[in-house]
Amino acid sequence: MPGSGLMFGGKEPSHSFLRLKNHLGQVVGEIHGGALDQATGDFGQMKIKLSSLFSQLAKYVKVGLEKNLSNSLDPKMKAKIYEVASKIEIGAKKEENKLKVGSKFGLCISPSRADVTMELASKSEEKVMKVWKKALDRADKINHADIEYRPISLVDLAQNCHSVSMLLAKVVTGNVVTAESRVDQTFAMPGADTNIETSFASSSSRFYNTEATEEKNNLSELHDKVNFSIRKSMSPSF
Repeated sequence: MPGSGLMFGGKEPSHSFLRLKNHLGQVVGEIHGGALDQATGDFGQMKIKLSSLFSQLAKYVKVGLEKNLSNSLDPKMKAKIYEVASKIEIGAKKEENKLKVGSKFGLCISPSRADVTMELASKSEEKVMKVWKKALDRADKINHADIEYRPISLVDLAQNCHSVSMLLAKVVTGNVVTAESRVDQTFAMPGADTNIETSFASSSSRFYNTEATEEKNNLSELHDKVNFSIRKSMSPSF
């Protein structure tokens, strides 16, 4: 979980991800959540778009109007403000970053700085591979879901790499990684408590099943399939 030089709530923000190690302690696999820019197709850059901020501000205004926090306003003025905010929100949605997952596999993974590590599972190779494949399957589901990437949020919970890593940690361990057990004492982890499963729970029929294809596909092919689905999920014809 490498940190950055910025500050968030008095702590350094961070990027969390899952790592797979072999019996020699070498990193042979990684699964990362990140942002996909709909306009350029660039993946992985943790950037906040102005369009995303405008969208959040518009949503904040609409929530305020819906909760009658502006009773002093003339009804016609409230309706006009709501209409303008809705147009801003719709326009910004076309440009917003989407939450996607990418993966790396192989003995040639370049080592990256990790300030804090947390062991999720230490099992036999057969058992570790089984849970890693389940994590890849869940990553593919995230890629095909329509989830907005929000490093921070003015209205809703953040949805980012931490949302992905905490969900995949649950897949690997079979348990929820709670605030008490996860290693976030040093770094800020906005989005770690966000449950993104509800965004794709009703669309399971669209996704491949790793357990069903386990005998046909090796682990490298499964990683390739997850990476391919980052962009495949952007296609309206899929």
